[in-house]
Amino acid sequence: MDRAVQRERALKQAEAVVASPLADTQSLGPALEAARDKALGRGIYGEQSLIAQFLVLASSHAPGPKSVSSMMAEENFRAARSQAVAAVAGATL
Repeated sequence: MDRAVQRERALKQAEAVVASPLADTQSLGPALEAARDKALGRGIYGEQSLIAQFLVLASSHAPGPKSVSSMMAEENFRAARSQAVAAVAGATL
């Protein structure tokens, strides 16, 4: 068990030595952290922002391919609309 603990300590110290030259050349301010989190796709998501994100994904305006159910709903709507328009256009008053 002692060897495992010593190995872990040595690895952590080696990582700290390797990481320290990079840390000295870059500023570690909140702007850099925010930019890094944004680039990595990490973020703090509250309830309202998650709800808004899921609403965007559920709408037909979301980027990417449409779901099959939304394409079928659009097709059914167009078919029903064309039948209703044809019935109204053929009606006599």
